[in-house]
Amino acid sequence: MSNTPALDRWKAQLSAWAIPDEIRKQAPAFPWRLDPELFRPLPGTGEGSLATRRAREALADGAVVLDVGCGGGAASLALADRAGSVIGADESAEMLELYTAEATSRDLEVITVPGRWPDSQASSELRADVVVCHHVAYNVAALDEFARALDRATKPGGRVVMELTLHHPQTVNAPLWQHFWNIERPTGPSAEDAHAALIEAGINATFEIGEAGQLRRESPSETRAAGAARMLCLGPDRVQEVDAQIRSLPARSTERAVIWWDTATQSA
Repeated sequence: MSNTPALDRWKAQLSAWAIPDEIRKQAPAFPWRLDPELFRPLPGTGEGSLATRRAREALADGAVVLDVGCGGGAASLALADRAGSVIGADESAEMLELYTAEATSRDLEVITVPGRWPDSQASSELRADVVVCHHVAYNVAALDEFARALDRATKPGGRVVMELTLHHPQTVNAPLWQHFWNIERPTGPSAEDAHAALIEAGINATFEIGEAGQLRRESPSETRAAGAARMLCLGPDRVQEVDAQIRSLPARSTERAVIWWDTATQSA
């Protein structure tokens, strides 16, 4: 791996999101644990989702879909009417349990791959017709290596489709950090930064912006507030206060960035 200016900027901006030690030490629970209920997918074919449309374009009936950072399966299970089998990769056992249940309920053959991508031993052996990866990129510093592993897991002539928010997803929570801890949070990186890093890494990816669609079930506000409190290193006794602050935030954008490429046109 050789760093490039774009990748260096990406890494530097991500590292700025580290929670200050003096706050992290006060956390009653691991801040970045995600509640599976926030990731339970909706039934249906992902109408209105640009990322789903781009994946569907490259998907023949009975194809294999790999979902990296699958969560509950919103990205891949929206393709259940076309897929023959699905593979879910995630480092959370709870997420993989949910993914298996949701895929099985849609009469899909399902394989799960535990571990962080692409560190898992099984990741080097996987081959899928389409690889989808939603809302994982902002957790990955070595984005070039991560994307190349997605590419290697895709059959020749297949497609990789990544979806991510236009800016780091925690930027919308900056007012919460200001309110509870009186600290400023970063403003980047952005999806355009991710695309620039991939282009410099030799990945001939297309960048588009479109609607997210509704792929997940709407979670109760108290569930979202509990997750936000944990992320803020606050205890359960602060959940109601967090919920009140969340309600005062501006509505989140419904637009998403989609970065995709076909393996047949992948540059060396």
